[in-house]
Amino acid sequence: MRDHVPPSERPLLATHTTPSAQDRPSQAGAAAAMDLTEASAAGAAPGASDVDADLDVIIIGGGPAGSACALTLARQGRRVLVLEKAAFPRFHLGESLLPYGTTVLRRLGVLDAVAASDAVVKRGAEFCSTDPSHFRRVDFVSRDAERADYAFQVERAQFDALLLEQAARAGAQVIQQARVTDLILAADGRVRGVVYVAHADQAPQRVTARWIVDASGRAGVIAQRFQLRQANPRLRMVALFRHYTGCDERANPGVQGDIQVGYHADGWVWAIPIHETVLSVGVVTARDALPAQNPMTGADQVFAEHVGRIPRIAQRLPAAPPPPVRMETDFCYGCQQAWGPGFLLVGDAACFADPVFSAGVFLGLATGERAGQTIHDLLDDQEATASRSVARVQAQMEREAAALRAYDRFLKTGFDTYFRIIYGFYAAGCDFRQYLKWRLGRVADANYWITRTLAGDFWTAENPITTDLRSERAWDTLAPYDPLYGCPVYGDAPRSME
Repeated sequence: MRDHVPPSERPLLATHTTPSAQDRPSQAGAAAAMDLTEASAAGAAPGASDVDADLDVIIIGGGPAGSACALTLARQGRRVLVLEKAAFPRFHLGESLLPYGTTVLRRLGVLDAVAASDAVVKRGAEFCSTDPSHFRRVDFVSRDAERADYAFQVERAQFDALLLEQAARAGAQVIQQARVTDLILAADGRVRGVVYVAHADQAPQRVTARWIVDASGRAGVIAQRFQLRQANPRLRMVALFRHYTGCDERANPGVQGDIQVGYHADGWVWAIPIHETVLSVGVVTARDALPAQNPMTGADQVFAEHVGRIPRIAQRLPAAPPPPVRMETDFCYGCQQAWGPGFLLVGDAACFADPVFSAGVFLGLATGERAGQTIHDLLDDQEATASRSVARVQAQMEREAAALRAYDRFLKTGFDTYFRIIYGFYAAGCDFRQYLKWRLGRVADANYWITRTLAGDFWTAENPITTDLRSERAWDTLAPYDPLYGCPVYGDAPRSME
């Protein structure tokens, strides 16, 4: 059945979660692991007190990927600790979600809560240009009855806090303002725990678990320690953005609730209604469009000039003085390996891509859920193998390595496909439909496949658009890997027509 927005006027859930009472890395990573093992054995965190937690999983980071992982594990009875360095709610970019993510939210048991908040319903995306008469809308209401036909535009401060609160309600222990300062490794290099400092108690705390998940986003606590991350030189972009208040979504020249993506010769502009009266507007352009020494000195001028190029977005801005411009820069990267002994990477901790097609939250939810299920299955296997013969333990270790490699393939397939969609967008001068004409000519049922691609269809093998994108060897971004096909949202269910 297709997902529909549950009608509800219930108030937004509280957005602050109070602390609860209750194969190997790359050669460089292995060297780092050995260094850290020696440091831990020597007492890397003097004065740290040991916490007898008896945990199954520690998750570093409470964003969407970490919350999805925590929800997946906690709902299956696992003992989970989430350590989040910030105090929620906190600001975050990435406000536009994808329809495929709607089904993941339902599966995680949080869709009703999101729909009951003041999130804006998104049923399509408008792509416009410098010519106000030249625009096209992608409508998510497709002829495929099994797929969700909407997503949400959200204020990430509220959305992320809601997900983390739902994880706590499911049974995960959540500690906010808890900064991880070190890793605890066994003599064989396996990550066994973390050292963290909580805001309420500055004494270092040591806590161990059978698995550690790095959901720390761009901070990449484990990814950076083991040198698993590489910058993406193809996407050296800068994002300038503002949140305009006092807007009226009824003044949207297109369809209320839609995201607008406006493209021009030097980049693109987004407009996302995150409330009925709040509009998120951003400019993405090459890093060298701003002064090298102090880029913020040119930010206001570049922002105003680029937004002004897109009339269908510029006309929506209120007359009141705008808020200050904010900036994110050099934000694209990938990981060469998303796992190691005792740990997995999820979401932005592993990879981050240009936000043009709004896939960040969906990829975080999908990889967080898959990591949680992978770990749950491995814990089941470990428990079933306890106190068995050496041969059976060895077989269990081989199954663990195979499961971790499968997760790595899953994560890379999704992110690699998304990277390639972005490369196609830029290769065609920020006009994705022009790219399709250039590469594919007349695709049978093109509108259907465009809608599926932009809704989050990153893992299927039958999509002619993503299949062509994957064939472009010049766009290889990650270390060579064997793709793992099979949609994590709808499986291999045949296309169902209404």
